Amino acid sequence: MTTPAALVELVDTWISKGSPAQEPIRWNTERWLPPSVDQYPYVAAHAGLIRGLPDRIGRPDVAALGAFAAQSPEDAERAFVASMVWGFGRTGYAVYRTNRILDDNPDAAVKLQHAARVLANDGPVEGYRAMANEQHLKWLGPAFGTKYLGFCSCPDNPALILDALVATWLNEYCGTALRPTRWSTAQYERYLANMAAWSAGRCTPTELETLVFVEEASRREGNQWAPRSTKEQP
Repeated sequence: MTTPAALVELVDTWISKGSPAQEPIRWNTERWLPPSVDQYPYVAAHAGLIRGLPDRIGRPDVAALGAFAAQSPEDAERAFVASMVWGFGRTGYAVYRTNRILDDNPDAAVKLQHAARVLANDGPVEGYRAMANEQHLKWLGPAFGTKYLGFCSCPDNPALILDALVATWLNEYCGTALRPTRWSTAQYERYLANMAAWSAGRCTPTELETLVFVEEASRREGNQWAPRSTKEQP
């Protein structure tokens, strides 16, 4: 498979800069701590976790929690909350949406653990299939679902984030027709296959996904996931 020229250029530029990791992002810890337990109880239950996360949270910080997601429902829910913190960042409605998912799905933690187990045992496509079907959570779409799976997956067989940033860039520059708001195992399987083929010999699939994610963020004015150097440019 021929790698699209835009991806070749993107990887070449990244390598020329020393292959930097994605910068962590700032987020507001206090905003994630509800003023009362009654307001957002499912998020408030994780106050200790939230206080313990770094002020600038990066992918490795969340992946450290995701590594335990398959062990218990409690570990899975902790990994999920951390992935939502990273995925939402400073977005104002983050706590409301996270609490709604946990509130409207009484078995959320069990389903999250099961999806992580499938992911660990059978790989990212089956992990995605489980989360899209029998382990589906109301209000959780594939953009944030793949963030959770990505942070829980093994680096040697990774689940990759497929959200609006990644899909927009790939659709524009690589001729794909990705729809990041629709659960589709077939689409996700093709996406993973393409990213594996396009990254071969140059970088890992996760590094390629991260590069695309950051590149699209950098094109959007004021985007919180854009590198600070990009934000500081006139």
